[in-house]
Amino acid sequence: MGDLRLIFSAFLSIFVVGCGQLPQNTVELFFNRLDKGNVKGAEEMVDPSIMRGYSQIVDLYLQDYSKRMKDCGHIKSISIRQVASGETFRSYFVLISYHQEHTNNDKCSLVARNRVQLLKKDDKWYLSNF
Repeated sequence: MGDLRLIFSAFLSIFVVGCGQLPQNTVELFFNRLDKGNVKGAEEMVDPSIMRGYSQIVDLYLQDYSKRMKDCGHIKSISIRQVASGETFRSYFVLISYHQEHTNNDKCSLVARNRVQLLKKDDKWYLSNF
């Protein structure tokens, strides 16, 4: 019986993380998609009202951001700290470590520290500021 609960817990964890239902999982998935060059996948996680009005600007920004992440040696680890929350919004500070060492003055430091905000619409979390 204990093994069955462990398997169910593992399945549930994978399901929740895979679906990005938790806001912090949404943040991590967003940056992992950018790191892998999946800009279109990251754009799917952006607030649809932003994408309707600014899709070309968002696309260019995320293309550049993804390239910078690649140039920095891809993500080594992500640290996410919640700084504000409400029923339909969250704000996080995200610190990304890359495989390539960097200093505070180089291009990698520009994609290492991030403040992101999420909005909940129709039971799904979207990035609204990144």
